[in-house]
Amino acid sequence: MLARILLCYLIGSIPTGYILSKTIYNIDLRFCGSGSTGATNALRCTKSKSIGAITLFGDLAKGAVIAYLFKCNPYCFLFCFAGLLGHCYPCWLNFHGGRGVSMSAGMFFAINPLCATIAVIAWALSLVFIKISAVASLSMSFVFLASVLIQFFLGITNSKTLVFALCVFLFLVWTHRIHIQNWISGSHNKT
Repeated sequence: MLARILLCYLIGSIPTGYILSKTIYNIDLRFCGSGSTGATNALRCTKSKSIGAITLFGDLAKGAVIAYLFKCNPYCFLFCFAGLLGHCYPCWLNFHGGRGVSMSAGMFFAINPLCATIAVIAWALSLVFIKISAVASLSMSFVFLASVLIQFFLGITNSKTLVFALCVFLFLVWTHRIHIQNWISGSHNKT
């Protein structure tokens, strides 16, 4: 089991945005924009829609691959969380990675496509109307959690999925804590 946890961490820790930005533009995302190695910051720092899109796809794929590989395993959510930790705290980059939003979305789609679709619609609407990426990201995770909670009460999904959705939501709140502090103080920007 420890070998599988390590494998998932290593899959999650592949820094898609960092590799692309550094290789093509010689930009280290950790020292540009928000400092995240995720798709939003890759797009912002490179000004390349292609880099942003490939980073987004790569991060979604990492989450989906881990969830699909271990979907039938009773420890699936533990493996998913190991991958998420790898994405946010990759050993290759001094434990400085992304915020986990795209990778979480990939896991959501693999685990519960209906709730994931509703969550991504919430993300898109938040981005269109509020225009703050971090708000859209947290909206997505919260709506996924709320949708899973409804399914749980309807007997459609199980308690493990609900606990996983709650843990991911709380983890994303943690990775966005600086943004939340900035909103409270009124000094937030659109990151």
